[in-house]
Amino acid sequence: MKRMLFAVLLMGMSFLLSAQERRMTREERFRERFPYRYEVRIGYGGTPMYDEENFLYSGCGCWDIYDNTPKLDNLYKVQDGPEYVTGVFSAEFSMHLRRWFTLGFNLGINGMWGQQYDPTAGIYTRKSGASFNIMPVARFNWFTTSVVRMYSSVGLGVYAGFYDDERECTAAAMCAPVGITIGRKFFFFGETVLSTASFGGNIGIGYRF
Repeated sequence: MKRMLFAVLLMGMSFLLSAQERRMTREERFRERFPYRYEVRIGYGGTPMYDEENFLYSGCGCWDIYDNTPKLDNLYKVQDGPEYVTGVFSAEFSMHLRRWFTLGFNLGINGMWGQQYDPTAGIYTRKSGASFNIMPVARFNWFTTSVVRMYSSVGLGVYAGFYDDERECTAAAMCAPVGITIGRKFFFFGETVLSTASFGGNIGIGYRF
């Protein structure tokens, strides 16, 4: 009975060691085809919806939306003119910790500007501002070759922005359901993005080392 138990224990240990060896071999094989540990990337894209909703307002503010006639009490107030955004520029540094997992740190920046008109003084003044997102990003690689990688990623961090005399600071979140990189040392990437900073897509280039 003792010999049988010893044999079963020995077989179990052998199976665990063999499985561990297979996992290490798979990771090592991937590292031979994909030897890069770090990457940097820059990107552009997405509509900065949070900034547009919280900071920007286009229109003079002197018209009644129901009958399309001027509101006399607003005719002499400072009026907002056209307002613009640059779109979100992003930069990221990442570490390839496992074949299936990458940890990155992302910074996103959006610029804003516009004009105001003071009817009592008869002058135009310029408004400007910017918003920033900084967050760690966890990327899960679910399809990997030496040239093509497909992934999904999530992030959580901090958003801060200012425009003229307005200020905003809050938590920031990001989700990229589907992303793809094409290339080895130098690569192109594209991804769908839902985040505090932007909504839509993000494209760019990167470098691995």
